Amino acid sequence: MFYKRFEAKRPVMLLDLPSARIYAYPYEQFKAELSERSQVMLTADHEKAIARDKIIVFVRDNETRRLTSMLFDYE
Repeated sequence: MFYKRFEAKRPVMLLDLPSARIYAYPYEQFKAELSERSQVMLTADHEKAIARDKIIVFVRDNETRRLTSMLFDYE
């Protein structure tokens, strides 16, 4: 439901575990904040998501310093 509010911009969704909040970021802004390695992974995931009509969701856990991406069906 939250994704649909920003659907036209194809945002990157971020689930922040410590705060239990969901954020929608513009692709370029989110990418700029990542390491070079993570940028390459985001680009590949973003292209897959667009081609397969999926949503990218990142899950961030600051305690373990992990950022993991997943693709979900749009509908």
